[in-house]
Amino acid sequence: LGREVASSPVFWTPCKGELPLEDGGGTASGRPSKGSGPPQQRQSAGASSRKGASASLRRSNTKQVSPFADPTMAPLTKSSLEFAAWCVSKYKHLVCLWCELDSERKMLLPKSEFIKGMRELQYEGDLEQLWGILDRDASGSISFLEFCPEDALELAQFKSWVSDRFGTATAALGEMDRDGDGYVSFSEFSAFCKRHGYPSHLERSFEILYQVIAAQGASSEENRLTERELGYIDAWDPPRFLFVRPDHQAKMRFKSIVLSRYRRNPILAWRHALNKDSSMRVSYEDFLAQCAALASRGILDPEESVETLTAVYCSLDSKRCGWFGLEDWDTFGYRLLCDFTIWAKAEFGSVRHFVRNFEEEGLGMSLDDFRLNTKSLGLEQEETAALHEALRSDAGSVKTDRVFQWDVKFLDEWDPEKEKRDTIVWESIGSQRMLVEVKRIISDANMESMYGSSFHAMHHALKK
Repeated sequence: LGREVASSPVFWTPCKGELPLEDGGGTASGRPSKGSGPPQQRQSAGASSRKGASASLRRSNTKQVSPFADPTMAPLTKSSLEFAAWCVSKYKHLVCLWCELDSERKMLLPKSEFIKGMRELQYEGDLEQLWGILDRDASGSISFLEFCPEDALELAQFKSWVSDRFGTATAALGEMDRDGDGYVSFSEFSAFCKRHGYPSHLERSFEILYQVIAAQGASSEENRLTERELGYIDAWDPPRFLFVRPDHQAKMRFKSIVLSRYRRNPILAWRHALNKDSSMRVSYEDFLAQCAALASRGILDPEESVETLTAVYCSLDSKRCGWFGLEDWDTFGYRLLCDFTIWAKAEFGSVRHFVRNFEEEGLGMSLDDFRLNTKSLGLEQEETAALHEALRSDAGSVKTDRVFQWDVKFLDEWDPEKEKRDTIVWESIGSQRMLVEVKRIISDANMESMYGSSFHAMHHALKK
């Protein structure tokens, strides 16, 4: 989110590009980071089609991809730009739009309520595509955090700070409103924060924070704080992980402990210790539940505090989106599984068809069969063994040495390339920088009057 890391855990904000690093320039599995660059060229007959199928994902693995420069992302980019332009021209801020949609102040919108509200507000864009971008966890609802990620972090920090000092935000109204007129101007708000010790490194966010809170009263043309807007902050129960600073060292210790129980195989550990439902995503609640299960089995210390585990989670969920994936857990394992999944789908139509083509009379694929029929991937023997071991559904109890069609069903439901594209677009929608840029473009080109044909001009300007 492009801000400094604070010394206090309560006021931590992730820096741009801040990601947990593996020890020694390698992976936690002990292998060197050979997957950090583009994988080696494969020499099989099917290598060219697999290379084409995975090209955009490979580029995103090695450098930051601009969503405006990738032609495969044009529909998603257009949808996000149209939404941003409409939001800016009509509501000026994402929070103002949220308040219009979330009339009951639940801080949560189901899909039906979101689409109905947007239609009532006369939004003419592709709502299904927009919903697919916003509902990143596919839960059927979006939270305030998913809709306004940067604003949610600002509000969470302020809520924690003001609650510690005054109990609630509304209780601080008297201290804010020095002239007693019932409204809090920006100068009064800024003076209040400085007077009561709001962290000095966050002073530059005062104006943004004031706009965010004042935007709760979307009907107020003067955009001033009142008891109503502060009450909205009090009613919000933000997730715990927004208040905790990530502990990367604790994450590395946690990872080392878990990997030691799963034969140093990061994909195996992911599937059997963290992501048992094979959804390829682990939410904060799921993470704590799995940690409790690991503690009950003697893998983790049962006395480990929730605060420490939350700090571990924050290190894994570096974007604060409410869940983390295999790439956040282990980049080596992620790229290995991505390579295999994209290759199998490109060559055989699905991963299940790959297994069906080469299994012995419906009895699954042995390691030798698997290794023989994935030669065109150019994997090393230990990589093939690790992948085969991780795909066996009961590999944790070592009851079989074969991979069956049902073992790989979750890979057919997983689309890593779409997941990567959606992440980039979601980040652009939630970014204040994008909204500011859209405002500038609209102002410079006077584009309010020609919104319908504004996409290409915005596309080129943002691409620059």
